[in-house]
Amino acid sequence: MDVPLPRRRWLVPQHIARAAAQGDVHSITNFLQQNNTHVNARTINQSTLLHVAARYGQVDIVHVLVHGFGCDVEQLDYVR
Repeated sequence: MDVPLPRRRWLVPQHIARAAAQGDVHSITNFLQQNNTHVNARTINQSTLLHVAARYGQVDIVHVLVHGFGCDVEQLDYVR
């Protein structure tokens, strides 16, 4: 009998998006590992953590998201 896996969350809380903008690698890593949130989840503004980190020049966050968590670099950012 297959046991269903817990569903991943698809909304990034505002304080985590702020952590991505500020380059807080520890908070981002802990959040993704402990909260079952998908790495490609979006903020209420429809940006991924990768978008937020790139927008604010947070290279370390980008590196962790891409190489550590395998985020999708093809996701579009709808923020204007």
